[in-house]
Amino acid sequence: MSRDGHYYLKGALNGVPLTFMIDTGATYVSVGEDFARAARLPQGVTGYFSTAGGTVEGRIVKDQVVEAEGFRVSGLSVAVTPLQGKAGLLGQNFLRRFEVSQSAGVMRLRLAAGPAPRDR
Repeated sequence: MSRDGHYYLKGALNGVPLTFMIDTGATYVSVGEDFARAARLPQGVTGYFSTAGGTVEGRIVKDQVVEAEGFRVSGLSVAVTPLQGKAGLLGQNFLRRFEVSQSAGVMRLRLAAGPAPRDR
C-alpha cells in the first residue's frame, strides 16, 4: 500500500508501459485520453461511466492486452475517459480473474482456479 492508501502496479496496455492503481470498484480497466492517444488505441464505441465526480462520456475499446506485475490478460475491454489521472485503473474485468487478498498493507493477486471469466 502506498502512502495515499492505494495499491499501484507497474504494467502495460498493448505493450505501452503504464502504472495502474487497483480499483475494485471500477468495472473496466480504464485509462485517460492522453494515454490512449499515445498508445494508439482504436476509437472504440461511446460509453458512459459513473465516477466519483458524476457520469462522464468516454469510449470502450475492445480486445486489448493488459499486463500488471507479470500477469497478462488478453481480450479485455478498456474504458477511455477524459478524467483519468496519470495512473490507469485496474478494474474488475482484470481483477476477477484472480483471487485478491489484503492483509497488513499488502495486497496479493493469485490466478483464480477454473475457467477465465468472459469480458463484458
